Amino acid sequence: MPSTHVLLIVGLFLVIDSMVLGAIIAMVRQKFKLLVAKYPPQPSRPGSVTRRFQSIALDSFNFGWCVHLTVDDAFMHIVPTRFARFFGGAPLSIPWDAISISKRGRWNHTARLGAVKLIAPAWCLDLAYPPDDFANKTRP
Repeated sequence: MPSTHVLLIVGLFLVIDSMVLGAIIAMVRQKFKLLVAKYPPQPSRPGSVTRRFQSIALDSFNFGWCVHLTVDDAFMHIVPTRFARFFGGAPLSIPWDAISISKRGRWNHTARLGAVKLIAPAWCLDLAYPPDDFANKTRP
């Protein structure tokens, strides 16, 4: 195979990959832009619990080990890592009254933020909605 064909194939792959990466970044930025407009970042309160490099999913976007979660009595604070910020992630604080749990699992729970599906670690949502209060959907 002539070297010009190899260069053309490699160049075509680079162009297509950059287009796909650009589309992914644009979609993630748009999703976070909508969420930050509804849930702007707030300072965390004293007594909050923070765990670093956690996994969440927002609709079809899975951020495995790409967010730091802080939970206090009023909000679940999501702070993307540097890698997630590269893809368009932005910090946000979701109030507990905006979250409604729809399914509990052993390691993570599924919840709704209006029209957005959220899958978050069980420890995070259990602090706000303990398992014994799940049937009533009440917070302590």
